[in-house]
Amino acid sequence: MRVVVLLTVFFFTLTNCTIGSYTEGTLHQISPQFLSQKYSGLRTCIFDPHYSIVHFPMYHAPPTGHYEPPVYEEVTLSQFQLLHTIIAYNRSPRWQLVLFDENITSDLYDKQFFQALSSGQTSATYTRFDGTQFNLTERMQTARNLFPQIPLYYEELHSEQKDFLYHTGASLTLYFLGEIPKIHKVISPANNEIVKANLGSANGLIQMEGNEFWIFDFREERLRDEVLSFFQKNYNQRIIILIAYGGAHDFSNEFAGYPFQSGHNFCLKWQDNLGLSQPLL
Repeated sequence: MRVVVLLTVFFFTLTNCTIGSYTEGTLHQISPQFLSQKYSGLRTCIFDPHYSIVHFPMYHAPPTGHYEPPVYEEVTLSQFQLLHTIIAYNRSPRWQLVLFDENITSDLYDKQFFQALSSGQTSATYTRFDGTQFNLTERMQTARNLFPQIPLYYEELHSEQKDFLYHTGASLTLYFLGEIPKIHKVISPANNEIVKANLGSANGLIQMEGNEFWIFDFREERLRDEVLSFFQKNYNQRIIILIAYGGAHDFSNEFAGYPFQSGHNFCLKWQDNLGLSQPLL
């Protein structure tokens, strides 16, 4: 099911940073943190504590790799909000955070791989869907150089930090900084290759018409399989499964009957401040 028109993107795919504190409220709920002095709706996206599978409807770089300034601003705002939302849950004593991110299509991003990147024992690269290739060791070193501290307010980000969040995303940024130990894949490598083959995605040029099944239905079903496989093995644990996935996707059907909550109705309030006639992504 989908709620807005979006071209879904497949891209990539030590020190602890000093940031503001996050406090626990009633029902061990995390208190929302304001993240901007300009965008009144930009705050950590806090879900009802009775739900253990939640969807953060993020905005991310377009699959062509090209953008106009309003798109860039929308993506960086969303990724900054996601970054602080992940930190808030990861540092809360109430939950064990389990993170699934749309950009991750392998089981690579765990503690062992983090150590290999940190020690320079791997030359792993990742090729984004638009053809841009990233060296992951370089990405880690750049993240550490750019974020000795993570700003609390969006206005405190400088241009290089915004650019890094735009191209790398919040989840991988926090992984490179050692803030989170693992990012779970949303689709198997084999199924991801099936999607790309059926989209005919040369140089990131995706034709939406006629490809809705592969862009939405097939990928949403594969995400459901990955998430529920983990959930059913750990249902008696105190976990929150945070799904960072494009805002065009609505998983209410995929997780019907499970303790699932979507953030569509309350995570994106900051969009009202952009003065846009319709969502850009």
